[in-house]
Formats: sequence, structure tokens, C-alpha cells
Amino acid sequence: MIIHLFNSSSVSGPERLVLPALASARDHFLVVNLREERIDHVREADPLEDYARSLNLEYRDIPVCGRWDAVAVRHLRALIDRLEPTLVHAHDVKASAYLLQAKSVKQNFRPRIVSTHHGVHGRPDWKTRLYESFYRRYLLKSFDRVLCVSRADYECLLQSGLNRHRLRLQLNGINGTLVEPAQRSGVAQRIHDKWFTHTKVQEGIFYFGVVGRLSAEKDHGRLLDVLSHLDKLDPTADWKCLIFGTGPLETMLHDKARQLGIQNRVHWLGYRPDVGSELAGVDLLLSFSKAEGLPINLIEAGWAATPVMATRVGGVTDLIPDDRYGEFILPQESVLDSAQRLRRCLSEEGLQRIRTQGRLFQTRVIEEFTQDIWMRRLEELYRELGVHIEEPKVSPNGQDKEAMTIAERLKSIFFTRLMLYPTSRLGTMIHRNRHGFRILMYHQFPSASVDMQEALAKQCAHMMSRYTLVTMTEIGRSLREGIPLPPNALAVTVDDGYRNFLCNGYPVFRNYRIPVTVYLVSGFIDKEAWLWWDQVRYQVDHTRRRQFSLTLYPGDLPTTFILTTLDDRRDASRTLIEAMKRVSNSERLRMLRKLDDLLETSLPSPAPPAIAPLDWSEIRFLSAGGVEFGAHTQSHPILSRLNNPTDLITEITNSKKRIEEELKRRVLHFCYPNGQQEDVNTQTFKLLSEHQFITAVNAEKGVNFMGSHPLWLRRIGVDPLMSNFNFEALLAGVGGSRSKPVQSMLYSS
Repeated sequence: MIIHLFNSSSVSGPERLVLPALASARDHFLVVNLREERIDHVREADPLEDYARSLNLEYRDIPVCGRWDAVAVRHLRALIDRLEPTLVHAHDVKASAYLLQAKSVKQNFRPRIVSTHHGVHGRPDWKTRLYESFYRRYLLKSFDRVLCVSRADYECLLQSGLNRHRLRLQLNGINGTLVEPAQRSGVAQRIHDKWFTHTKVQEGIFYFGVVGRLSAEKDHGRLLDVLSHLDKLDPTADWKCLIFGTGPLETMLHDKARQLGIQNRVHWLGYRPDVGSELAGVDLLLSFSKAEGLPINLIEAGWAATPVMATRVGGVTDLIPDDRYGEFILPQESVLDSAQRLRRCLSEEGLQRIRTQGRLFQTRVIEEFTQDIWMRRLEELYRELGVHIEEPKVSPNGQDKEAMTIAERLKSIFFTRLMLYPTSRLGTMIHRNRHGFRILMYHQFPSASVDMQEALAKQCAHMMSRYTLVTMTEIGRSLREGIPLPPNALAVTVDDGYRNFLCNGYPVFRNYRIPVTVYLVSGFIDKEAWLWWDQVRYQVDHTRRRQFSLTLYPGDLPTTFILTTLDDRRDASRTLIEAMKRVSNSERLRMLRKLDDLLETSLPSPAPPAIAPLDWSEIRFLSAGGVEFGAHTQSHPILSRLNNPTDLITEITNSKKRIEEELKRRVLHFCYPNGQQEDVNTQTFKLLSEHQFITAVNAEKGVNFMGSHPLWLRRIGVDPLMSNFNFEALLAGVGGSRSKPVQSMLYSS
């Protein structure tokens, strides 16, 4: 095992660089974060944890309660001693300092140690310069290897006196969202529709884009001065500047844009976690930074064939060695000169020039700055230190070996309790959220094994010991009548209506007298069709074809899928399912029909037991046993993707009526398919109100509080086989958000 150690309060460049690459060989890596409890938003929800777990990476955090926390150092050393990694790789200043201190706590420290210098030198504030100087001159010399992400940093570290033998150049590289130049127009239109959901997208506008933290080193203030001069040079030009990011200078920059009179030109779009995959939506990406390592957002722009204009600093020159690949801004250039550069880009000749640069830049990025190249260099470095990354072990049936030995489980349980329970951190989180209510979200209970039922029983025992179990009906009445729920109220919900709930989940919940609400896809129960994502997985897994091509988005060229290995098939299924979530419902149905023809597979009837639905007699039996049932639509479409308003009415009302016909009782609860805010619209809320649903749940993680809208309730996604500690931490409130109001349009009725 290799540990990668961060001190991260957000998911920025280093995290987006490192974690996806580690996920390609995740069995070998553990991500550990020195989590700053002093920072409010990190104390409530750790962004790095959410990101790591979304990539299926094993993750731990070590709470840090001060600028220097000796307890956290001891916890880090205890973790290293317990897991016995072959190598610990720290990222940037604080993580490296903690690692060196953990190494010195006692003797017999065996792992090799590596530090990556992510290009922070040159930042303007004195505190960062002080930390950086100490890091370069005194800490890095103690590491077995030091990596730097750009040639400028390499030279800086050499000049700081670091031994060349220890120093390695490791240029950044990631896999982005590939957009062919010929497809950019259509892709950009879809992205604009996502960005500007409440306004009509104007055609013919040239969009400058800026991505980065709103802090001094990014020099957004100078950018606004340049845009102001550009506006004065040509007031009639059709352009806007989209600025993505948040940070300490946000209020000051908004005020400055108003003072300069360009508030109608500049749009502040805040933090968007997926903006790196959406850069085809801008015509020219701007980077006015005073200092850079090797910027990730520029690499992401390259994948999208998006032209770039950047200050010639740090690793920018590694990416863009000359003006064939992008436009440069000189560090000491006047504001007027920079504005004239932008104006030239808006001319017909300038547009042709930057589009050519974008195409050449894309070729350069794909050939030299990919995740695979970055990972290969890292493996070579590890081999220098005697550490080898082998291929993941796969069991005979092709599944990854994820099960831990009993000894490993005991170690994990002992360590997590040793670290967190004596300090009462989970208890503190539970107490802090005691006036809120949690809603758990299960989906499947796929195994009738003793292990699965024992694991679920432990989860139920924990719920009973720390929380007060309530029904969704009690939650709905509480919110509507203003009657407080008991402290630490908790409800359990199960989505879709798979039969394995009856066989494997319900007996355990019944034994613990835990009330459950199950949301049914009525067409699935009526056996009108499989759930569509199961259909995709089955067809891809069982086809004899080794290759096929399918157009994922209207107007795009077909995407070719190779199905040589099991991983190929999993990746293909994942890509297809995600694409089908993003297109209109009619387009999704067309893709399913086309897939059926392409893969030449027939779906068995009935469905295999692992994905079979409940039948109505079983549902009546469960209802008699106290299980509540709610509606989850007729066929599980993404509601905001339905083409016809009549289809929305049909999906919601038919599901409700069908369940009421079979159970002879009112259906009061609803569950949104996919459950993200972009998946619903005003009409959805109106229909739910008209049909007298008293609650509706989404899939956004977090704890709800009195005042939450009853038709937009967060849930906490859990699984019966997840680790006890992860389960307990999620219920306490780790990794989620408190309930927040949805956009006002969604409340309309």
C-alpha cells in the first residue's frame, strides 16, 4: 500500500491531478487528509472525502485542530505503523511537515517518503512565502525524492540548495473531456443551457472564461481592469466574461466590477465542481495569474480544443512553449496592451488564429500531458525507491478482491475507535445535528449471505442506539404542522422496488422494529420493462460483440466502445448510463432501442433474481407488516428531461394511482429519479402539490432541519456492506451538508 497525504480544504488542482490517476490502480493507494477542523465548511463536510469516494478510493481523515496539532501527528504515525505502507507521498507544505514530524516521533519508520512541490512559489502574501521558504530550505532535503510539476519549479528548488539526486521533474497530466473541434459548437450550446438555466442563451456572444480561486495570486483585479479597457475600446462588441470560482476576494471583486461599469459584461458563476469538463463552453480561457505551477485548468482546456491566453509564468511555458499553441500575456504588460490583445482575438482574423491554436494545443495535450503518462512517470519514480505497483488482483469471476481478512477488520475497527471515539468527535457531530433529521437511502440488498445480514444488523443496532426512528409520514406532518421531531430523528428509505429487499433486507429491519419507506417504480413492478440502467448493463455484459459505435449526444459523432475486457464493459456501461441521464427522455429511449439492435442481446423474462422486482402480492404483504410505500414514477425517467408536459403528469400520477389501486390506501410520499436539483423543474413541484404528496426526497447528501421544504428533502446514501465506521460517520453528518433552500422557482405552486 502507498499512502498519499494531503492537507486539503477544497478540491483544487493537486487533488484533481492526483486522485483520478490513483483511482486507476485504487487497490494500492490510500488517500489521507489532514482535515482542518478550524475551517467551518470542512468541519461540516469534507470536499476531499466526497471526491475520493466518488472515485472509489479508500479514504481516511485525521482531524487537525490548530495550526500545529501534535495529537494529529501522533494519529498519523499510528496510522502509518498500523497499515505498514511501503511509501508515503505527501503533497505540499503542511502535509510534508506533518509527515516528517510523524517520522521523528519514534524510531523504526520504514516507508520511503516522497513530497510533491505543487508550484506554490511566487505567491504574493508574506505568510505563504515564509512557509514556502522554510519548506524548500529545510524540509525537502529530508525526503527520499522531491517531485516538482514544472521546469520553473525544478530550477527554483535547485537554486534553493536541494540535491539534484533527490529532485525529479513530474509534469502534470490528466485525462479531460475530449471534444473534437468540429463538435465544439453543439457541445458549447448544451453547456450554455446548463450554465444559464434561468435566462435565455444569446447567440453570437463571444465568451471569455476564467477558472480559479478568487485570491490575490490569480490577479482577477487586473483582469477586470483589462476588461474595462476592452469595453471602452469597442463598446459594441458582443462579448461576456464568465468567472468560475470563490475565494476571499469575492466581495471586493464584485464591487470593483460595478465600479468599473462592466457588471453586465461579467458573470460570476461561482464554484462548479464539473467546470473542468465544461470548458468547451468558452471561446477563450484567460489566466492572468501572477504565479502558477502547471495549471490543470489549462490542460482541461486543451482536451476541449479551447484556446488559451495566459500570463507567461511558472509551468505555463511547459504547456505552451510558443504562440503556435496559445496567446501569452507578459507579466509586466500594461493593462491597455492586454486589452488590445483581447480585442484582436475578437476580430475575424483573430478568431481564426485562436481556433487554430486551440486545435494544435489539443494535439499537444493529448500527446504529452495525459493521466497515463503522468502515472507511468510516477511508477518509474517509485521503482527507483524499490516500490512496485502490481496489476490489481482479480478473482476468477473477474471481480476485484475487496474483502478484508478478519485481522484487518479488527485492526481497522480498533484504529478508528482509538482515533475518534475517545475524542468524542462523532458524538460531537451527532450532538451538533441533534435538532435535524436524517433520511437514509438504500437501494439493493443483493446477498442473502450471513455476512450481509450481520452487517445490516450492526447498522440497525447503531441506528437504535443513537437515533430515534421515525416514518416519512411523521416527517411530513412535522414539517407541515410545525410539530418538532424527537432529537436525532432518522428515517429509512429504499428506492426502486427490487425483490431482494423482501428476501434480504426486510427481515433484519423487522427484527429491529425499524420502519421503512420503499419507493416503487410502478412499471417495473408491473413487469412492463426492466429498470433501464439494468438493461444497459445486462446487454453490454452479455453481448458477443467486441466493438460497437453509438451517438451519445445529438449532433455529435458516434462514440466507439471496445468490449475486450471486463473493465471495458464496465466503462462502457458507465459511460452509456451517464450519457442517457443527460439527454432528453425521447433521446434516451431511442438510444436504448438502438443499443438493443447493435448488441443483439435479448432480455430474459423474468429478470435475473439479482435485479428482479417485487410483485404486488409481496408488496401487500410488506404493507401489512408496516412498510410504507411511495411513488418513484412509472418508468424512472429524469423528470426534467421529459419532452412533453403530459409525459410528466403521466409518470407521476400513474405511479401514484397504480400503487393506491393495489394497496387501497393513499400514497403520500414521492422520490425523484436521480434526485439532483437539475433533474426537476417548476412543473414537477406543482404536480406533487396538486396530488397531495406530503414529502418528496432527493439524492443530495445532507441533514435536514425544521424549515426544510417537505418536497425537497436530502438523504444520506448508504449500503448494507459499507464499513461500520463509514456508516456511523455518515449518519453523524460527516461528508454531507445541512439542508439548504432550493432555488425559488422550485417552490412555485
